[in-house]
Amino acid sequence: MDRDRALPFLLAKQMLRRLFAAGRGRYRRRGQSYGTTSGGGRHNFGSLFELMPDNNESKWTQTTLYNFCSETKCSDGNYPWTPPLIDNESNLYGTTAGGGTRRIPGGGVVYTLTP
Repeated sequence: MDRDRALPFLLAKQMLRRLFAAGRGRYRRRGQSYGTTSGGGRHNFGSLFELMPDNNESKWTQTTLYNFCSETKCSDGNYPWTPPLIDNESNLYGTTAGGGTRRIPGGGVVYTLTP
């Protein structure tokens, strides 16, 4: 989906149900939802996204916060493996299954994103 594209309520509801049933997303206090995709994104190596409801929760806006494998040789990681964790300051943390600066089988990175 394109950045800042509003989703119809039923589609958003189905998406959220699938994300959270599979353990791929997390909620935040103000209703935002965060999740990862293990493929897709700008470079087809996964992305980190936010879903934001409007005041009536009848429409949701999806924003891609990060596209993995944006750095040379995917040193920033690829194929996010876990849903993001959120701390009290709204920083997001997670892991990827691949990429990183060490070339060992199953390498990966631990990432931090401050929205």
